[in-house]
Amino acid sequence: PTTVKTMQLTFNPANATLNSLEASVRKCHVTASGSLDNLPAYYFKNELLRGNLSVSSPLLDLNELRAGAPASGGASSSSPSLGVIVLPGNMDLAAQADIAKVIYDTITIENVKGAVTLKDQVLDMKGLTFTMLNGAVAMSGQYATPNPARPQIAYNLKIGDVDIQQTAKTFDSVRTMVPIVERAKGLFSAELNVTGLLDEKNRPITNSINGRGKLTTNGVSIANFEPLNKIADALKLADFKDIPL
Repeated sequence: PTTVKTMQLTFNPANATLNSLEASVRKCHVTASGSLDNLPAYYFKNELLRGNLSVSSPLLDLNELRAGAPASGGASSSSPSLGVIVLPGNMDLAAQADIAKVIYDTITIENVKGAVTLKDQVLDMKGLTFTMLNGAVAMSGQYATPNPARPQIAYNLKIGDVDIQQTAKTFDSVRTMVPIVERAKGLFSAELNVTGLLDEKNRPITNSINGRGKLTTNGVSIANFEPLNKIADALKLADFKDIPL
């Protein structure tokens, strides 16, 4: 359920100034201010809503929001694995975001700051910064759902000193594409450009992903990797069981 603690609006026929809003959706608490154009027509006639907002939150749990959303048949589910978050097509919004923590699937993101716009079912993120897996991330990109069955992604990422083991545990796609990563430890930094499609569970469709970039590592080693263990045993060289790169 959604609980609105306080909301102060100043109306005229075309425009509403949102002086302040404090609302909660389950564990998620949001405060916002800004302006909204065409609000009555949006509310009563489902017409386009335009606006500029400043949004802040101590916690945004997208798993809870997904679980409470209607399924394709109109029923709701308590499962956090509903998949695609479908963006509305009747909004043209710009927001400056400041969110302390975001939870999505098994991923925890902290100190999210930056600008986002939503128009024509495309979420455009500009100059976002946040921390994840003990590293710093700067990001620009898009998430688009004109075709909800195949969401489109396009990201530019700059990642600094992210933990390899935590990355392997968090992202199934990384373990699938680079199995040896489960036996690696250390930190990595990267500059990546990625485009592709997601499936109905919001997972990357591997053969649709295109990417390029630069990867650097810091203090990385490979340990307990079975092929290397066999070589180490055959040659009686224990150092082969934990190889620095």
